[in-house]
Amino acid sequence: MSGRRVSLWIGGGVALVAAVIVVYLRSDAYCETDSNCRQLLQLEQVVLLYRLETGALPSDLKDLLNPQRDFDGPYLKRESMLFDKWGRPISYSRADNSSGEFRLIIRASGDRVGNTGPPADIVRQYP
Repeated sequence: MSGRRVSLWIGGGVALVAAVIVVYLRSDAYCETDSNCRQLLQLEQVVLLYRLETGALPSDLKDLLNPQRDFDGPYLKRESMLFDKWGRPISYSRADNSSGEFRLIIRASGDRVGNTGPPADIVRQYP
C-alpha cells in the first residue's frame, strides 16, 4: 500500500471514531452515565408529558410547576429541577411554529467567575 492510501485510511478511521463519539455523547446511553445529561433527559420527558396532556409546549419551564386548567399537574414538584447542579437556570427554547421542537441546555462554564459548570454545553433537542 502506498503512503497516500495509508494516510487516507488513517484519516478516515479518525473521522469515523470522532463521529461515533459525537453520536454517543448525544445519545440516551450517555445520559445514563452523566448526571447533567440525565437531568435534561428527565426534564425532556416532563415537557413531552405536558405537551401530551395540554396539546402545547410550555411557554416557559416554570409552567411545569403550576397546575394547568383541566389537566394533571404540577408536572414538576421541585423548582430545583429547573436548575443545573451549579445553581444556574437550565435554558429552554421552543420553535415558533407548531413543529413541537424544543431545546434544553446546561451552559458551559466558559468565562464565568469561578469556572463553575461543565466544560461544554450539554444540549438535548427534541425531536
